[in-house]
This record gives sequence, structure tokens and C-alpha cells, in this order.
Amino acid sequence: MAPIPDAVAAAAAADDVATVLAWADAHEDAADARTLWQSGLLQLAARSGASTTLTALLARPTFRTRRSLDALDYGSMRRTALHLACHGAGADGDGAPHARRAGCVACVEALLEAGADPDMQGKSFSSLVAGLRCGSLVDARAPPAESPASLAACAAVKLALARPPWTQELHSAWPPRFRDAVAELLRVNGRRGGPGLDRGPLDAIIALAAYPVSAWV
Repeated sequence: MAPIPDAVAAAAAADDVATVLAWADAHEDAADARTLWQSGLLQLAARSGASTTLTALLARPTFRTRRSLDALDYGSMRRTALHLACHGAGADGDGAPHARRAGCVACVEALLEAGADPDMQGKSFSSLVAGLRCGSLVDARAPPAESPASLAACAAVKLALARPPWTQELHSAWPPRFRDAVAELLRVNGRRGGPGLDRGPLDAIIALAAYPVSAWV
């Protein structure tokens, strides 16, 4: 199996889809290929929010298998592509670039659509490094397990993972752009002389527009 060249790994992180696909199409085992740190192409793209590259790879059957979706990246503390997409968005207000947050939310949605398991447990050494004690130091041979949800770095990622139906009660959980759009819709409803829509049909329209979450990040 040919290892993933550094240039291709960098292209995956930079969302250079043409470079990544050219290499993947030239190697039958591309879905199983890894970097020196055991990162696959899905994981490299997911970590950086490279949603165009990730979506293009997932369009290929070899990348939509349990083997690829559940693969653990040892270079990132043994996490799947979904773990990395959830963690890569950056916490709300932490200064993470907007494009990266939007890309990571889109990556989460693409991976779930492809069949990624939101309950898949990765392993993290972060508690060990932090010196967490539970009677004694965490055993380095069996670090604590983490679910993708436990790594969700922003509210939009949590929403994309849980995917609850939109309701008026849950409205505040959606990104500000969505809330602003809904406020404008309600403001202009019926202002052109017509009777406007009742709240029931309006709510149905809003619920349909609520997803994908990445459209509003």
C-alpha cells in the first residue's frame, strides 16, 4: 500500500479536491492509505473542514465503508473522521475562522449522511496528559473513550449531530443567520396587502429550511 504523500495530505487539508482525487483515482487502495501518523484522507479533510474534498471522497463507494468511516487516526489520539470534524470547528467565540467552522459542520453532515456512527468511541490521551486522577492516574494503555458528541466544539456541530426537528421552542439553538432569516420572514409576511400565511404553514416552511445547518453557519 502506497503511503499518502505529504503533498496530497496537505492538499486534503487545504480542500484542494483536484489534487486529492487525482491521487486517489490513481491508487486502488486509496481508502486504506495512511500518512506516517496513520491519518487517512477522510480524516485529513475532516480535521480541517475541507468539506468539498470530503464530500467528493465519500461519493466513491470505497470511502463509504465501515472500514473507512470507523478507522481511527492514531496521529489525532485515535479518533474517527467524524470525531475530527466535530472537534475541528472551534468553540463558539474562540476566534476560529468562519470558513473552517462552516466546513466542519458540513463535514459532520456529509459523514452522517454517508453512514458514520455518531456513537463510535474514539480514544483520547488528553485526560492522561492533563493529569486527571481517579484514584490514580488514567492508565495510558486504556485512555478514556470519547464520542463525537463529547468533542462537539460549537453549537452548530451539536445541532448537526442531534438533528432535532425545528420547533419554536428549539429555535434559539440554530445559528444567528437562520434566526435572522426567520425574523425577516415573519416581518414581511402579509405586508404586501395579502392576508399572509398562518403560523402553521409558516412553521412548516421554517422547519424545512432549518437543515442543513451548514447552510446557516
